[in-house]
Amino acid sequence: MKSKSAPADREITGPFDISEVSAVQPFIDLGAIKVTPRTGL
Repeated sequence: MKSKSAPADREITGPFDISEVSAVQPFIDLGAIKVTPRTGL
């Protein structure tokens, strides 16, 4: 069985677990995923 790995920059670029995301920040809730709104998105 392979061990799990993550990209070296995951702490900065994500993907983030819900426990790692600030609740103050607005987001778009798509059910399974939550997206931070950005200009041009």
